Amino acid sequence: MAAHFRKPFLVLGLFSLLVSPAAHAGPSVLFDAATGEVISHERAGEPWYPASLTKLMTAYIVFKKLKTGSMRLDQKILVSPLAASQEPSKIGMPPGSSISVDLALQTLLVYSANDMAYVLAEGANGTVYNFVQEMNETAKKLGLNATHFVNPNGLFDPRQLTSARDIGVLAAVILAEFPQHSRYFSQQYVAIGKK
Repeated sequence: MAAHFRKPFLVLGLFSLLVSPAAHAGPSVLFDAATGEVISHERAGEPWYPASLTKLMTAYIVFKKLKTGSMRLDQKILVSPLAASQEPSKIGMPPGSSISVDLALQTLLVYSANDMAYVLAEGANGTVYNFVQEMNETAKKLGLNATHFVNPNGLFDPRQLTSARDIGVLAAVILAEFPQHSRYFSQQYVAIGKK
């Protein structure tokens, strides 16, 4: 999920890991993030499974909560049994342990940790259900009309859909609203203990 935000163009080739190497590439869009001008696209509005790109919306909501002060980067949030039970990739922290919002964001965006998506969702809104409701309300407010979320980490669910266009809009909004958090998207690795 790492991206370099100093470049003026944003390229989104979605879901390439979900198709076989012999299959055609997934939907894509290339646009100028500063002006919104679309340079090229292929099936940009076609509904598709977002997979780990779901974590962009999870991060966006957490960034909003950091901005309003309802969360803090140094705040410790608990790992629930539900979060710990998520399939890999994950950090694998035991239920009852805690992690800072900052480190949870790093592992979410650099390592694509599925358990940390749930930790952040529960820390932000009390329950995953409440968080997913906010994800969908936010998508609607942003005009992401092809997008519907059912979980914060992107593990497959046939009801969870988006499009290259919608993810492009979300990425551009993150760039514009939260440049102070761009470090998460250019960070090369995350260290936890000796790992």
